[in-house]
Amino acid sequence: MILSYRVSDKRLKPTLDIVDGNDNATGIQIDRNTLNEDELRQKNMYVRTVNCFLINKNNKIWTPTRSEHQKFWPNCLDFSCGGYVHSGETYQQALLGGLKKEVNINTEVENLVFLGKLNPIIDQIKSFMEVYKLNIDTEIKYNNNDYSNGEWLDKSELIEKLQNNTPAKVDLLSVLLKFQGLI
Repeated sequence: MILSYRVSDKRLKPTLDIVDGNDNATGIQIDRNTLNEDELRQKNMYVRTVNCFLINKNNKIWTPTRSEHQKFWPNCLDFSCGGYVHSGETYQQALLGGLKKEVNINTEVENLVFLGKLNPIIDQIKSFMEVYKLNIDTEIKYNNNDYSNGEWLDKSELIEKLQNNTPAKVDLLSVLLKFQGLI
């Protein structure tokens, strides 16, 4: 089933549900553009994110570099696709919307492989996060507003780059290491 849930009208402010330490919605919402995850963590409050690794037939991970225009982590390596779970969305709905917007991939929930769910308290990451992989053997037609380029890398190549301090999104290395046996 393909879901086209996300509202992409730039005039509407995307809101995020604030969740407690058990990933339960608190009834509080925040404008995504004013989000400060470090401030929230100090209050034991969190948001939800979802990320996906795109894997080709050679078991390489499509690894994009964020565009220089991104507010957070410009010019840094990123997950193949992902983002915040907006208010009223499920993790899977957010991922399907992100796949469409960021890398022009229409797929069904049944094609996503769930790798696991991370807890910010236990796993020392910024948010509650569901992680998936999607096996794909087509050219990636990424959104130039999100990414400046992308390349297919072996897990070991990507891990080496990240361990050698190649600029990257904050949780990328820890998530990759946690799920490397499943990718």
